[in-house]
Amino acid sequence: MKTLSNTLVSRSLRWNSFWNLCVGTWILIWQGFAYLSAFEEKQEILFTFALALFHYIFAIWYWKGRMLISFAAASVPARLFIALYYSIVAFLFYFLTPSSSVPSSFRFFFLFYLAVQSMIDVLGAIVTRKSLKDELHEIESQIGKELKFEHKNRFLFAFYMFCLGLWILFFTDGFLRFFHFSDSLFFGWKNDKILLGPIHILAGQIILLAYYNFIAVRYRLDPLIAAGIRGGAFSCFFLLIFVLLGLLHPLILLLPIVDFISLISILFLKLKKRNS
Repeated sequence: MKTLSNTLVSRSLRWNSFWNLCVGTWILIWQGFAYLSAFEEKQEILFTFALALFHYIFAIWYWKGRMLISFAAASVPARLFIALYYSIVAFLFYFLTPSSSVPSSFRFFFLFYLAVQSMIDVLGAIVTRKSLKDELHEIESQIGKELKFEHKNRFLFAFYMFCLGLWILFFTDGFLRFFHFSDSLFFGWKNDKILLGPIHILAGQIILLAYYNFIAVRYRLDPLIAAGIRGGAFSCFFLLIFVLLGLLHPLILLLPIVDFISLISILFLKLKKRNS
């Protein structure tokens, strides 16, 4: 597993980790106050809370992957893709969402978030790519490396996350009804029409996380496998708190059940090896 010293590549990923931590906190504070206000469309704010969760998860990933060449290289197309996706959602949201359908404060927040995050992702990807090229780092091969139980576990989890993201993206209404959410103004693809909102940004983040898990498995990046496990534990705790507060239906706990089973199985295997 090739690593980076204190290079510009490593510093750019470290900065990206800090940025995600700040953005997640900013979303929780801003939208937390909005949730406590008279804003009726609180469901959309809950989806922005989920976005904050994913920013915290990515903060862990970028920090754990700051010394890994293969992860740094893989993050470049991923960040460019998500920036393009954010730009498309912002365009559709701005031109197709009726101004009277959502409060102006939420409209400003969402467009501001999409615009700034897109620019940061593009700039970060450019800096990382240029640094990798200038410093002539070579991507390692995964051939001949042992495929451990944790790697297989994370691969199955990545496949589950990828399918979940596609479900939310292309069958939004079915996802909302299954988990007892009310109908959303942002219905996705429906009757030859398209309208994307916060829940579809969440779908993009889920697919991005699945991609990073695939990369971690492909190159056997154990620090990132550990990051995925920590992120999974954090997700389970996050959703459980929201259910206990009455903000989400208990059925939503089915979403992290795969991650929970994954965590338990890995823990059981480690205890079994330790005892033997």
